[in-house]
Amino acid sequence: MIVYSLHGERVAEISHRGGPLESERDATDLIAEAMSSDARLVAIPAERLSSDFFQLSTRKAGHFIQKFVNYRLRIAILGDISHHVEQSAPLADFVRRIQSWAGRLVRARQQRIGHAAGAGEVSGVARAGGLCH
Repeated sequence: MIVYSLHGERVAEISHRGGPLESERDATDLIAEAMSSDARLVAIPAERLSSDFFQLSTRKAGHFIQKFVNYRLRIAILGDISHHVEQSAPLADFVRRIQSWAGRLVRARQQRIGHAAGAGEVSGVARAGGLCH
């Protein structure tokens, strides 16, 4: 895990190397490590998630993500998950809902940042893609 600041937010980015992540225990381990470094966002490469993670009927994604919600940490899945989305209507719906919610959040933050930039407080805005909570 590497930890860095991105636009004033501490990010803990998980290495693309390592075993698959899928269980609540895996989530708890990542949360503990992220919190020990004061990270508020955990970025996980899609290739680190087990193949059945994206099958919502297994409930692995729900339980995994819920752990982050419980600890008030944000999570981002980095990479292309389109092949999983194409194979699952429920996952496609889930991703659409998250992106809709995240899009509203990003627009609200951009408005706040834009207001701050007008006051000379911020020099730029970046937007990351992927599934983000």
